[in-house]
Amino acid sequence: MANYPLLFTYKDRLLVADKFVEVTTRGRILAFQDPEDRQWWFYGVNPGAIAASGSLPAAAHADFRVTFKDVLADFASEAKKVEVFKAMAEAFFDQVAPETDKEWWDAVQDVRSGRITLPLERRAADEPRGIEVQVVASPNSSEFTTEPALEAAA
Repeated sequence: MANYPLLFTYKDRLLVADKFVEVTTRGRILAFQDPEDRQWWFYGVNPGAIAASGSLPAAAHADFRVTFKDVLADFASEAKKVEVFKAMAEAFFDQVAPETDKEWWDAVQDVRSGRITLPLERRAADEPRGIEVQVVASPNSSEFTTEPALEAAA
């Protein structure tokens, strides 16, 4: 079974304590197809507390994206201050399962060596990953997009 190391960049706008915030997340996913049920699984590496599946990689990614956004929305509804939301989002992002992290880096080596290939743009696996929360003036912006970007880590 091949593992696929993916990088994602998501941008979300949420209402937190009567303020609009923009959340930019640059995270990592370990993807693979289960040999028994043929489902595709996307396991979060950063954040490591979520997983999603689907019959195709695009379906698994869509489910992962919705799950991720739902977690942020839950944090936004619970937080009484932007600073509290930011702390919750950062703690969520920083949850990493050591085994999944190791499998992800092993898969990166497989991409670098050519043992596996992905039909995605490649990006350096060691680029900084993280989550940023910024207060913004309004919920609308021509520069804002919620379209998720997936890239192969290499």
